[in-house]
Amino acid sequence: EGMGAVTLMTVHKSKGLEFPVVFLPEMWASGGGATADIVLHHETTGFTVKTPDENGKPKNNVAGELISRLRKQEDAVEAARILYVAMTRARDYLVLCGHAHPQKTTWAEALNDVFELDGKEHNSVLTGDGWQAVLKRTAPDAPPAIDFGA
Repeated sequence: EGMGAVTLMTVHKSKGLEFPVVFLPEMWASGGGATADIVLHHETTGFTVKTPDENGKPKNNVAGELISRLRKQEDAVEAARILYVAMTRARDYLVLCGHAHPQKTTWAEALNDVFELDGKEHNSVLTGDGWQAVLKRTAPDAPPAIDFGA
């Protein structure tokens, strides 16, 4: 600290801290994935067991589908909370690195949807309540990147 050093840390470790410049890499990455659990549990609905389909592969029943949807919704809420924590660590500049992935729901895809980045040109200025951002593209056909400045 105070020596011009770079600090690498998880979002969880950064909670409560502030830095002049923050880079959030891999905005294209999505968390989680399909689970192979045969026994499913949710505190609201209880337990259920996947049952074999016609090919003998485990398949969700109605209760399993409900649990899967509840988990997916809870995961999305948690991902939004983590993104908020990550973005609010920056004092002067926030650099979001990555691109939207067509088959995944990612932070980059969500930002693209909210700010309609695909239709904006290089160096376009985005503004919000108390913030300003400049859209940067590394090449003419590159996916959008946002540089949040103070």
